[in-house]
Amino acid sequence: KLDDVLVESPETVGLRLARGVVGAVNTATLTIADDDTGHPAFSVNDTSGRRGRKAVFTVRLAPKARLPVTVAFATADGTAVAGTNYQTKSGRLVFRKRQRRKKIAVKLLAAPVGTRGATFAVHLSSPTDAVLLDPDGTATIRERAAVAAERNELPREFRLGRARVGPAGAGPRHRCDDDG
Repeated sequence: KLDDVLVESPETVGLRLARGVVGAVNTATLTIADDDTGHPAFSVNDTSGRRGRKAVFTVRLAPKARLPVTVAFATADGTAVAGTNYQTKSGRLVFRKRQRRKKIAVKLLAAPVGTRGATFAVHLSSPTDAVLLDPDGTATIRERAAVAAERNELPREFRLGRARVGPAGAGPRHRCDDDG
C-alpha cells in the first residue's frame, strides 16, 4: 500500500482482465478512494445591501487547499423575487492553491419602496475536492433610510413642513423660545 498525506479526489484505473481461455477478455474499473482527512470546506456568509446597490457574499474555504477546488453557486428567492428585487446570478468559483475567499456580488434592483427586509439566498453546491460546511447565505435588502438610521446618520438636509433643516451653520437660523 502506498500512502501520502495529500487530500485528493478518488482516482480510477481501467483494468483489462484476461483469463486463460483464448478470446475471453473482461474489463473492470478500479477506484482508489482517498483516506486522508482534512478536506477543505466551503461556507458562505449572510449579508445585506441597499436597494439599487449590491449585496456581497463572501465564500470561504478552510483550510487552504493544496490543489484547485471548485464550488457552484446560485441565487434563490426568499421573500425577495429575482428580476424584481435582485438580479439572479449563478456560476462556479475556482479556488486556486492557497486561496481562502472569493466574493459573489449580486445587484439589488431599485424595487418599489416597502421591500425593506425582503430576503434572498445564495446556495453553494457541487464542490470538487472539498466539502460543504455552510452552503447557504441570506441577503437582506435595506432601504436608504434604514441604513442611515442603523448608522445614526441623518440626510444632510431635509424638509419639515415649509422649514428647511440642514447641518449646523447652513441656511437661515430660527430661534425657538420656551415662551412660544
